[in-house]
Amino acid sequence: MQTPPLTTWQRFAHYAAIRVQGAEAHVFLQSQLTQDVASLKPDNALLAAYLSVKGRVLAVIVLLQESPESLLMIVPASIAEPLRTRMARFVMRAKASLSPITELSVEARILDGLEAEPTLRRLTDELGYSIGERQVRLVDHSLADHDASADFAAAWQLHGIRAEFPEIEPSTQDLFVPQALSLERWGALNFQKGCYPGQEIVARLHYLGAHKRCLRRLVSSEQAQLLPGTGLYSATASETETVAEVVQCAIHSAGTDLLVVVKKSAQFPLAPVAQTAHAELPSGVRFALPSESA
Repeated sequence: MQTPPLTTWQRFAHYAAIRVQGAEAHVFLQSQLTQDVASLKPDNALLAAYLSVKGRVLAVIVLLQESPESLLMIVPASIAEPLRTRMARFVMRAKASLSPITELSVEARILDGLEAEPTLRRLTDELGYSIGERQVRLVDHSLADHDASADFAAAWQLHGIRAEFPEIEPSTQDLFVPQALSLERWGALNFQKGCYPGQEIVARLHYLGAHKRCLRRLVSSEQAQLLPGTGLYSATASETETVAEVVQCAIHSAGTDLLVVVKKSAQFPLAPVAQTAHAELPSGVRFALPSESA
């Protein structure tokens, strides 16, 4: 079967959707997420984070309003069910319920050249959203067509890294505070709303300016598949102290792009800590900032 072009809607199993439904759906999510859920409307999409009590990110979530009493959370499928189960424990007496969406399929497509500066927007004619060139929608199973190919998934990952849009997988859950993932840039942190798990830590970092790590894109001319959570150290340093952790990795014809959380004081280039599962890593592979890679 011929592979559909990237611009064609394709069923994309990378994502799953959770429905939060009930008269107090907004109120419940307002108490759980970093975002001001009260500002979610039918014509917008919001980014939010769900944190542990330590203030570390367990999920980066795109929020959509399906109806006045039904909100959707779109997250990587690998964390969807554990996230739903964990959050459901805190519903208690709230008039809200969390359920997996089984009647809709998640589809995606990539529109090259759509936007130079990625922003999160609600699609005007679909139950979905766009982040720059990447678009996601939910449609009835009967309308879903092609399954996304491996090439599509690789292109999707690369576009996301180049937009510096972080996604959390199981191996990177509970590792990073929201500021280290640059979630302020995406409007995912609201410092005027009420309390939520981890709120005190996030607020302290914000008002004291104490966070020492940030999200950066790194590149290499070598092809090196690094697992999320892999540590990197400064190749010019005398010690192999970990100064960065991989959030996402994409291999392409010209080499490798990484999205990493790195110490602001780190010296580049960086080298990966050895991975026992990836003994085939190129010898001497180095990662630098895009402006320094030439």
